[in-house]
Parts: sequence; C-alpha cells; structure tokens
Amino acid sequence: MIGKPSLKNLKNWEDKAARWVVAGVAAILFTAVVPVIGAPGDDVLTIKGAVLNSLLYLNGDVNRAGSKAAADLKGAQNNLVILGVNFSNTVASQENQSLVANAEAAAEASIKPEIIGKPLFYPNPAKQSQNPRLYYVLSKNMDVEIRIYDMLANMIFKTAINAGAQGGKEGANWLTFGSDTFDQHSLSAGVYFFLVMHEGKVLGKGKVAIVP
Repeated sequence: MIGKPSLKNLKNWEDKAARWVVAGVAAILFTAVVPVIGAPGDDVLTIKGAVLNSLLYLNGDVNRAGSKAAADLKGAQNNLVILGVNFSNTVASQENQSLVANAEAAAEASIKPEIIGKPLFYPNPAKQSQNPRLYYVLSKNMDVEIRIYDMLANMIFKTAINAGAQGGKEGANWLTFGSDTFDQHSLSAGVYFFLVMHEGKVLGKGKVAIVP
C-alpha cells in the first residue's frame, strides 16, 4: 500500500497548490484499494507516474510562484529605497537652496549702500542736444532717486528708480538727459547741480554745465 502523504504544510500553500496536492493524495489512495487489472503493477505504475508528474509540476509551479513573489518583493523594496533616496535628496536640495538664499540675503544686507567713486556727467560741458549721460557705480542693488537743481536751487527734475533696474543695479549705471527728460523743454545755458540719493540720504552729487 502506498503511504498517505503528509498534509502538514498544505496550510502555507496557495489555493491552487492545495487543490493539486489533494488531487494527488486522492489518486494515491485510490490505487491502494482498486484491484490491479492486466499486467501486475501496470495501472498502479501509470497512476503513480501521473501522480508523480503532477507533484513535480506542482513543485515547479510553487517554486516559480515563490520566485516571482520574491522578485516582486525585491523590486518593491528597491523602489521604496530609490523613492526614499530621491525624497531625501529633494529635501536636502531644498534645504541647501534655502541656506544659500539666506546667506546671499545676509551678504547683501551687510553691504553698505554707496556710490563707488564719483558720479559724473559726460560730456561736460554739454549741449542738451548731445543727450549727456550721468554715470555712477553702485555697491549693490538699491532704490535710487535722482534730483537736478538749477542755479537758484529750484528742483527742475526728479525721478525714482527701483532696485535692480538700470540706474538702481549693482555696478555701473547711466541715465541719459535729453529734451525728452525735461518734457521737451530746453534748458537755459548755465550750471546745474544733481544729487544721487538712497532712502533720503545723499550718496553722490556733482554739477554739469549746459551750453547753447
């Protein structure tokens, strides 16, 4: 009589594996009670072979399923690791950008707002038709105000320039003064005084002579 296989491990298999094992056990038990017909042992051997093949197929199927599950789990773990690394890198990058921005802001705040050198008009003296320019160099981006006065201390021109714009940016700046600057009015020949200011404080001053 062929012994009954143990069912101890059936609870850990998938439903498909359990059905295959139960079918194999039933076939083996069947051969124990059915009389042998024909050549002694032929049918039993045939059934045994079928059962053995079934069990071998089952074992291979279970192994394949287990391997696939392990591969899927490994892939999922790798994805989780990659996701974690990418998330960490993103957070670190944002923190670094924030630190850099704070450092730049602190460095900008520590720079004294001033004009480097002396502001100058060129050409000087100049005809108004020559569109003379006022040149100056700023230590950093800042809001700037330009004022021009005549010889009687009358303010004839005033303009505000935002930080970062031409006239209010770090480095070299220039402003052109032509007929358009004074609403198409021609300036009388004489000496004019200008101020370059920041937040009410005079950063630089000078004068320009306008000739006929």
